[in-house]
Amino acid sequence: MLAEKLPIPYPSTWAEHRKVNPRYQATWSLEEDNIIISLIKSGMSVIEISKVLKRNTGAIGAKWKKLHENNIVEMNDDDLKRYTYFSRKEDHNEESIYKNFDEDTPF
Repeated sequence: MLAEKLPIPYPSTWAEHRKVNPRYQATWSLEEDNIIISLIKSGMSVIEISKVLKRNTGAIGAKWKKLHENNIVEMNDDDLKRYTYFSRKEDHNEESIYKNFDEDTPF
């Protein structure tokens, strides 16, 4: 007999989300942009990066995809399919990596 699947409790409020991921829904800083680029290039997984940056895996995957779309880092086809990115202008400050990205910058 198969064990019945128990529902996994999912945070329902921002306060609950922030207990699990302190940077939940926070605007990405230029420093975080640079950190995630370094971590991706070092070969870390989405789960490992989410622990370092204190964000959920969806946020990390979406950011990684956005960096890939801007030709800053590579992302495999499976992850491209897995993560969707909902671009919100307010998620990126004036110093965002996207606004400062120069075609000649070696990434």
